[in-house]
Amino acid sequence: IKASENLRQFRNRLNRSLLGRTATRKGQGLACFAVNEGTATVLPHYHLCIDRPANVTAQTFEAEIEKAWHATDFGNHHVYIEPCYGLDGWLDYMTQRQTKADFASSIDWNNTQTGA
Repeated sequence: IKASENLRQFRNRLNRSLLGRTATRKGQGLACFAVNEGTATVLPHYHLCIDRPANVTAQTFEAEIEKAWHATDFGNHHVYIEPCYGLDGWLDYMTQRQTKADFASSIDWNNTQTGA
């Protein structure tokens, strides 16, 4: 629950920095698919697929992701950012069963959003 709340805080900060307060007040935000994983031998963490706005460069997007993440309570951990070149492969990777304690609850629906 705390990890999901922390992720919500991250998404709110990222949406506000890239879309402005108006978009976030209207309940709009960046499209995001959030999957948590972790087992007895795999440290709990999230994988996210976030849609970059067309008017934002990849470099700016990455910088804003890092800034928003490091402003959260869990932000002392490293952030790995990679562009998604193929959605099918990325979704297969994010939904792999072996690194999830409970596959049925691994998708964080509270932090998954279809976008603005």
